This record gives sequence, C-alpha cells and structure tokens, in this order.
Amino acid sequence: MNVTTWLSKLPKTAWAGIALGVLIIAGVSGYSVYASQQEAAAEESSLQTAIVTRGEMILSASGTGLLSAEEEELAFKVSGTVLGVYVQAGDTVQAGDLLAEVDPTEAQADYETAKRAYMELNSPAAIASALDSLAQAQKDYTDAKNVLEYLVSPDVLYWEQKIAEAQKTLETAQAQLNANPNDTEAKKKVETTTAYLQDAAVSLNEARNDYYNEYVFENFVKRSKDGSYLTIPTEEDIYIARLAIDDAQAMLADARIVYDAMISAEIPEDTSIPSLLEIQAAKRALDDAQEKLDGTKILAPINGTVLTVDIAVGDETDTGMVITVADLSQAYLELYMDESDWDKTVAGYPAEVTFDALPDSTFTGTVSSVDSELYTSGNSTAVHGTVSLDVPLSEINLPIGASASVEIISMDAKNILLVPLEALHQTENSYAVFLVTENGFTFQYIEIGAQNELYAEVKSGLNEGDTVALGIEIEQ
Repeated sequence: MNVTTWLSKLPKTAWAGIALGVLIIAGVSGYSVYASQQEAAAEESSLQTAIVTRGEMILSASGTGLLSAEEEELAFKVSGTVLGVYVQAGDTVQAGDLLAEVDPTEAQADYETAKRAYMELNSPAAIASALDSLAQAQKDYTDAKNVLEYLVSPDVLYWEQKIAEAQKTLETAQAQLNANPNDTEAKKKVETTTAYLQDAAVSLNEARNDYYNEYVFENFVKRSKDGSYLTIPTEEDIYIARLAIDDAQAMLADARIVYDAMISAEIPEDTSIPSLLEIQAAKRALDDAQEKLDGTKILAPINGTVLTVDIAVGDETDTGMVITVADLSQAYLELYMDESDWDKTVAGYPAEVTFDALPDSTFTGTVSSVDSELYTSGNSTAVHGTVSLDVPLSEINLPIGASASVEIISMDAKNILLVPLEALHQTENSYAVFLVTENGFTFQYIEIGAQNELYAEVKSGLNEGDTVALGIEIEQ
C-alpha cells in the first residue's frame, strides 16, 4: 500500500489530530525565532557607548607651603669689639652698603705680616735668584752630559739618545694604532719609526766598534815611566755618569718650572717642588688674612630690608649671626609635597596658592626649584621645593612663616580629544577600543597621552564624534 492510499483511508478524527500537531510544531518554531530576535534586540539595547569629544584636562597635585622671603643671616668673620652699627631694623639697604664693623687692628696686623712674607717670596730678588738657579741647573746638565759623552764617545751617546727618542715615538704611534687600527697616519708612523730604529741600531753598533777599536786608544791611554796602558771606563763609571745626567736633567726641569711660575704668577696645582710649595702656603696665608680683614665689616649682600640687629657699639662679639636682611620685594613659599607627587612637582610648573589666613584670595606663582633629595622630618618624608609668587610680600600683607595650601598644575590642556577610561583595553604594547560602526564593531588601536580619574587624552587613532563601546570584556 502506497502513502497516498494509506492517507486516504485515515478517519476524519485522525486528520484533525495531525493538523493540530502541525500547528503546534509551527507555533513552537515561530516562538523560538521570535525569542531569539527579542534577545538580540535586548542585548543590543543594553550596550553602553560614548562619543569621543573635545574638552579640557587639568592634572594637579596638592601640598602645603610656608611664606618666605630671600633672607640673609650676617655675621663677622672675626671676634672683636663693635666699632660701629649703621642700620636698625626696618631700614632699607643696597647691596654693598656697610652695615657694621668691629675693631680691625689685629686682623690688619696679621694681613700685613702675611703680605710681607708672600711678597718676599715673589720679589725681584727672588725672581733673579730663580733665574740664577736655572742657569746653574743648565750648566750642571751640560757638564754631566759632557762627562758621559767623554766616557762612551760622542757617537755612541748620540745614537743612544736617538734610539731612546725613536722608541718613545714608536710607543705613542703604536698606542694610537691599537686604539684605531684604521688610522693610516699612525700605521705609517709605526712603519717608518720601526725602520729608523733598525738603521739606528746598526749605526750604534758601528759606533761601539769604533769606540773599542779607535776611541779608547785615543782617549784612555795612560803613560808612566814604566810604559803605557789602557784605562777604559768601567761599567760602574758609565752607570754613575748616566745617573748624574738623569739627576741634572730633573733639576733643570724643576728650575725651569720655578722660574716660569714666578714670572707668570701661576703655580701648577700638582707641584711637589719645595720652593713652589712654600709660595703656595704663603699665598693661602695671605688669602686667609685678607678674608679675616674683610670679615671685620658686614656689607649688605642684597638689596633689601633689615629685619633684625642684635649688636650695639662697644659689644664684644664673636662669629655668630648678628644682622638679618631680607628681600621683601619677592615673596616665595617653602613647598612640601607628598612623595607620590614627585613627578608632578617640577620647576617651571604653575602654582595656585591659598593662605590659611586669606581663604578667599588665590595667588599665582611658579615652582622655582625642587630638591633632588626628599625632605625628612621625624618619621615622615616629603618633596621639598620653592614657589616664586607673582606678587611682592607687601601685597600679601602676611608675616613670614604664614601657612598656605598649594596646588601645582602639571597639565592644563584645552581642546584635546578625550575618551572614557572605561572604553580602553590595554594590549601588550598599546591601547585599543571597540569602535562602533554601521557594520558592527572594529577593534581600533589608539595612542593615548595624559589620564585623569575618568578620561584619557587621545593622541591618534580616533576622531572627534567617533562612538566607542564601554564595558566590553575581552576573554584572555
């Protein structure tokens, strides 16, 4: 029986059941498609996005400060009786003004003694004596050279000296060539000097042969009533003569250095020559005496205002602080920042200052210096620096030492592209976002700059108005 025949014989009740089954299957299938579409729509509607916009980013760090001014604590450099005090607290002074002085009698006497000792060592007579010593050293060297020349012969001494000079030249050239194997000039110098040394060695050997075959018979034959005999110089005689030349040469070099130093008044710092060391010591003593004599007076080091005067005429004083001068035209803060803000505390950064006593006023300034080491007080540490304020101390109208809050502005950028931090995905070497397009998502690599708590600066990779997805997690 075929399918058609079989279906034709089914009763009407069976046909009704089959129809109902078909309707149920169709309904279940339609609901599945509908549910899937609704789930996709719900997922799409729950996706959060953000627009890349232009805006401003300010990065700052907070710290504390104390109002200060350029202040100089002044003291005498010698003890003594105060002869004069020429200022009082509140006076304005100019740099170089005489503020006070003590009795200079003892310091003046010490200075005159030191000056006389130094001048004697550098007097025309002392210079003439140095010239005589140079001439004598030159004569001693010539005599020593003549003695050795007589003992070994002029030719032998000549070639010995030439070989010694050539060996030094070869050492220098070889060192240059070792340092730079491509130095053609050094290579040529090595070759020519090596060849010269070979020829000079032959010449020295010939001179020695002539010495034993001719020179000794011409110069060292002694005659007596018993006959003639040779008195050839011994090795010890020649050795002593060579040492005499070395000593005479060293003495000549020292004598020349001494004379040149006295003429130029410039003594080599690393000298070990006794006469020059004596001059150096005398010069140091003279400088010390001059400093003490100058130290009997206190001069204003800066333009400013006298803050304190702690001496009076007739007082016996030592080298402690007695006068304080400050430049009140320029106010600045002693700045203290948390060490975590080290990278935001940089000389040249702008600052905003609010004094505790003037909470409604904000003053501007610039970080002028930052210490290279952390400031330590008790168990705490901080970054220490200074802030130069843009107004004089007189406009602030607060005492030195007034406390303040300080805001250091490390970045104040306007009209920059900003993207929420929530959109960023950090990769191995860069950052990326999911860029929303008409066709879905694009994984877009970008370059970012500064960041704050909410946004990052976009350097490249996105344009103003782009839409980026937020909160998408990437499976690792």
